[in-house]
Order: sequence, then C-alpha cells, then structure tokens
Amino acid sequence: MAPETGESTAAINARSDDRSWEQALPQLRDGALLKRVSTKVRNYYTDDPKRPDLFRIGISPLRVKKLEASGVLVRVGVETYALVESCKP
Repeated sequence: MAPETGESTAAINARSDDRSWEQALPQLRDGALLKRVSTKVRNYYTDDPKRPDLFRIGISPLRVKKLEASGVLVRVGVETYALVESCKP
C-alpha cells in the first residue's frame, strides 16, 4: 500500500535513516557502537557500555551495510559496527 503523500516507502525510509544517521554520528564519534540487539529486531541501535543512559538511535540494516561498503563503518564483532575514525589509535 502506497503512502497517501505519493512518496515511495523506500524514499520515506531513506529520509528517516538520514535523520537517524545525523543523530547517531556524534555518539559513534564518542565511542558508541552500532549493535543489533536481537535477530528479532530489524534495526541496529547505538550502544555505549560506558554510558547506559545514552539515548539509542536506530538505523536500518540496509544503511549500515551501505556505510560499511563505503568505508565509514567497520565490523568489530557479530552484528556490531564501529565508526572507522574511532577504530584508529
């Protein structure tokens, strides 16, 4: 079913990911990771064990894979990604 605005679902999801990425980037620069909480949960969420009160921001798996392919994110564990900048010593 198409949205009433006439905009495609893919475009709506891409715009949502753009906003989420802008919000998640400062957290990732501070050392947070993107983790998939469970296989039943679709999105990856920001997670920082040093700051459990951190507001978690969700990003779609498609965007995470695109960011990994472009070299922005690097896989650091099972279903876990880090910003490439934060992996450098």
